[in-house]
Amino acid sequence: MKYSQDPIGARCLELAKLSKAKVGFGAVFLDSNGALLGEGRNRRSRIGENDILGGGVDYAAHAEQAALLDAFERRTNVAGGKLYVIGVVLRGPRKGLISVRSSVKDKYFSCVRCAKTLNRFNVSVCIPLPNGWHQLSPANTLRSAQKFKKLGRRLEFTTN
Repeated sequence: MKYSQDPIGARCLELAKLSKAKVGFGAVFLDSNGALLGEGRNRRSRIGENDILGGGVDYAAHAEQAALLDAFERRTNVAGGKLYVIGVVLRGPRKGLISVRSSVKDKYFSCVRCAKTLNRFNVSVCIPLPNGWHQLSPANTLRSAQKFKKLGRRLEFTTN
C-alpha cells in the first residue's frame, strides 16, 4: 500500500513533516464513522498537558498524544476512536523512509508511553503494515508496546 496516496496516510505524513525532530510522526484521530476527532504531530509539550492526559507527557508530546489533546480542545468524546499514526525520517541519509512494518506479522506498537495513554482513554491505534492499516485494540496496543520494548526492538523505516 502506498501510504502517501491513502488520504489518512497522506495527512499523517503531512503532519509528520511539520515536526522539527529528525524523525517526524503524524497522527489522525477518527471516530467510528470516519469523522475527524483530532490530529497531531510530535512537538514540544505545553503547560498542563501532562495533567490533561493523566501523565506520560514530559518536554515533548508525541503525535498520538497531540492528536488526543486536539480532540479534547475540540471538546470531543475520544472513547472508541481510532488513531492512525505514521512516521517519516526528515533528515539524514535515510530521509523519506517511513515507519511501515516490514512484515504483515509485525503487528506491534512501538511506544509504551503512548500505548498507556491510548489504553487509558480506550482508543485503538492503526499501524501501517505493507498491505494496509492494521487496528490494535487499546489493550493489544499496550501489550505489544511492552513486548517490543522488552525485546529491545527498534522501529523500522522503509520506502513506501
